[in-house]
Amino acid sequence: MTVENTGFSNIKLVVDEFNIPVAVQIDGTVKYRLYDNVTVKGDIMGYICPGITVEGQGRIVEIRRDDTDHFFGVLMNNNGQFGFVKEARLSK
Repeated sequence: MTVENTGFSNIKLVVDEFNIPVAVQIDGTVKYRLYDNVTVKGDIMGYICPGITVEGQGRIVEIRRDDTDHFFGVLMNNNGQFGFVKEARLSK
């Protein structure tokens, strides 16, 4: 495993031997991993991200390299919606 910089000084990607991002390190601690179960919440207006319109439980099924903070591809358990979510909308 190697650590790769992102466009954010406190966020790094953990990359496996196949050059695939498998985790996200925030402030030096691995906070989210591929296939983690997460809770997705909207902002104060209820907005989550393109593709996900309802808050709830989901699973991180993809972590992508991105120049924004939408690293986490989340598949929602309750309705099958999928979207790339920013870390601020996730919790474990």
